[in-house]
Amino acid sequence: AGLQTAGLAMGGNQNPGLLAKTEEYDGTGWSNGGDLPAAVTDNEGAGTQTAALSFMGSSDAAAPATSHVAESFEYNGTTWGSEVNMNTSRSDGMGAGTQTAGLGAGGYVTAVSVATEEYNGSSWTSVNDINTGRYSVGSLGTQTAAMFATGLTTARVTSVEEYDGTNWTAGTVYPAAVGGLKGFGILTAGVMAGGATSPPTLLTTTNTWDGSAWAASAALGNSASSGATSGTSTAGLYGGGVRTAPGTDLAVTEEYNNSFEVVTAGA
Repeated sequence: AGLQTAGLAMGGNQNPGLLAKTEEYDGTGWSNGGDLPAAVTDNEGAGTQTAALSFMGSSDAAAPATSHVAESFEYNGTTWGSEVNMNTSRSDGMGAGTQTAGLGAGGYVTAVSVATEEYNGSSWTSVNDINTGRYSVGSLGTQTAAMFATGLTTARVTSVEEYDGTNWTAGTVYPAAVGGLKGFGILTAGVMAGGATSPPTLLTTTNTWDGSAWAASAALGNSASSGATSGTSTAGLYGGGVRTAPGTDLAVTEEYNNSFEVVTAGA
């Protein structure tokens, strides 16, 4: 969640266990924020550093099909509030929007989910389903103008869907079929970066979106999948994630200003 100079990352999987940790980025480095009430991975985020939302996820990385959660929590810049449940538990879906106007869709239950839900600051409401259930997707935008791209159904796909606040429609396909893609920006000016192909190969690939077409952009400095992202199409942030094969998590942070620059690194 957040911006390039005020980013927020929460939860995640640091082998061999899950994290409840929250970290805040100020444009120079990371510092600890208030822990989530429960450790979770494959959760989604929305909002800003001082008004964020964390929702869905898995409480057991080794068994995501049976440990998916419905919980969501609000962050005020210091602490996470009381749990508010989504209508459909799932993990590794898409997230977009703000703390008072959030959007969650897709993900994995015992199979791929098509469920879409909107958050109004106090409760979740089920709305129109996505057209193709999938998980491990890239997403960006707001509650009324959102996109998710690629992901996994029974295999990795290139398809894209856009949401107008009511319906999902097919968008321009992404240049590659990947899982673990991550995005930032809005529906008319966004960036998607990284991901993994099949057989698993981590990517440095970055593509920009101008509302009508994808275009190749400067690559990530390190190949990455399923990291934490925030910001705009001209001032983005990519932190953490799976950074090296065969799946080593590194504490690398990169800033995007029409090109990626590694700003911090560490094991």
